[in-house]
Amino acid sequence: MGLIKQAAEEQADAVSLFRELEDTQNIPKALFRLASTMHLLGRYEDGLEILEEALELARKAGIRTVEANILNQRGVLQLILIQYEQALCSQQSALTLSREIGDRAGELSSLNSMCNALYRMSRNDKAREFGLETLQASRELGERRTEANVLCTLGLVEWGMGRHQVAFDYFGESLKAHRKIGNKTGQAAVLWNLGLLSFNLLCFKEGIEHSWNSIELYREQGNRRRVAVKLAIHSISLTEMGRVNEAAACLEEYENDYSDIDDSNTRMRISFARGELAFKNGALDKAEDYYIKSLEIARKMNTNVTVAQSLQNIGLIRLEQGRPEEAREYLQKGYEAVNGDEYLETFLAYAEYFLMTGRREDAIHFAWKAYARACAAGNRKTMNRSAEILKELGENVQQ
Repeated sequence: MGLIKQAAEEQADAVSLFRELEDTQNIPKALFRLASTMHLLGRYEDGLEILEEALELARKAGIRTVEANILNQRGVLQLILIQYEQALCSQQSALTLSREIGDRAGELSSLNSMCNALYRMSRNDKAREFGLETLQASRELGERRTEANVLCTLGLVEWGMGRHQVAFDYFGESLKAHRKIGNKTGQAAVLWNLGLLSFNLLCFKEGIEHSWNSIELYREQGNRRRVAVKLAIHSISLTEMGRVNEAAACLEEYENDYSDIDDSNTRMRISFARGELAFKNGALDKAEDYYIKSLEIARKMNTNVTVAQSLQNIGLIRLEQGRPEEAREYLQKGYEAVNGDEYLETFLAYAEYFLMTGRREDAIHFAWKAYARACAAGNRKTMNRSAEILKELGENVQQ
């Protein structure tokens, strides 16, 4: 952590020195290096601001290789900040420029980032096409870092297409590749994805281990932004497993050490995590307050999954309060927010909604999913309720 901060200070000094010397060739290069370090520190908005100046100066100086690198890095930061369309445009510009100047490594880096952006935009077929092209080319050219990165991206794409084992294999290859080249930030990203996929496959013990190791690596690298948001998500998983003391400890760590990280995404995740913990502890009014906060932020960010989850959890609260009509309204809005797509941790809410609306087969389908997940996580409350739904609908449940 200290070394990265020291590097940022030294790079800022270099920028100042080149400005004094009016060195138009080195100012944009130094700004690019400083922005890249801001990325490692999790200071993404600062990095973008620096890159905008660097891009203007690189274009004025006619340094096309640096211009391509800046466009690529801008796309990476925009992707992190959930600016998917902007990220794709930046990477397309970087790709065009890299091809014009014959920068093969830059071209591969842009292709990988475009693959990632397309995945985030749910354009998985096109993302897979870009990813496989990048993987083959990176191996032919011996570009080991790009190879490691695109293996991770392909894992995400395959996961998005429902091919879980293929995704798991890609993540495993990527982790090995990042370890060989000593890229700890890359390792942290892959471990996090392995954790999430493990939860999806109902392997909660392995998922918690992977995600905690990821947080440790981000902490070691000094990326406070990533640590903050990952603590929130880790807390949610722990809460689902009934490990409420550990979940509370994650949120307490955020409050004590990372509360200055106050971007919209982090606030949304923290609010939702606090809602989950309060709901688990039976503090329904407090939980609803937190869900409303996460809902407001998610709507502003157009983050439909969190919009849906917040609405659905308020619906589940209404059910516990004995207010079924209001519950149905919230559950329906949550269902509509994601057009009925399945995603993590909504199975019980779906089962309740379909039970209310008389869609028996759908209610059974999601109740079984909720039951299986609850059994794997050790979530007795959800296990019992999903079993009740199944029995009510004539299913044979062995508890």
